[in-house]
Amino acid sequence: MTLEKKKLPTLREVLENIHAPTDNQDYYSKESKALDLAKKRAENEGLIDYFKARKEFAKKIFWFVVSWFVFIAIIVSLAGFKLVSLSDSVLITLITTTTINVCAFLIIVAKFLFPPTNNELLN
Repeated sequence: MTLEKKKLPTLREVLENIHAPTDNQDYYSKESKALDLAKKRAENEGLIDYFKARKEFAKKIFWFVVSWFVFIAIIVSLAGFKLVSLSDSVLITLITTTTINVCAFLIIVAKFLFPPTNNELLN
């Protein structure tokens, strides 16, 4: 068996054979696509968090409103059975003002949590 000596390439030959991008536009195009993909992923993660928060707050608001109306029903029942002595004007004022406040709160928060579909966050 004969051993042949292999000629090792010089540093200049190695550097000349490296396939660098001939056009920087290809490199920037790939990097731009990667950045766009990362941006879209971040936007999707933000939307997922947004929808989770909407779902959580919707439940909390629902139970807050239900508990408030149960509280009003208890007050009216106690006044009806004469267990609590409230004049009619105080009872009407209590029921009217607090119910309007709770309903307004519900509407404001619901409009914030569930905006129209032409919202720029969802487009």
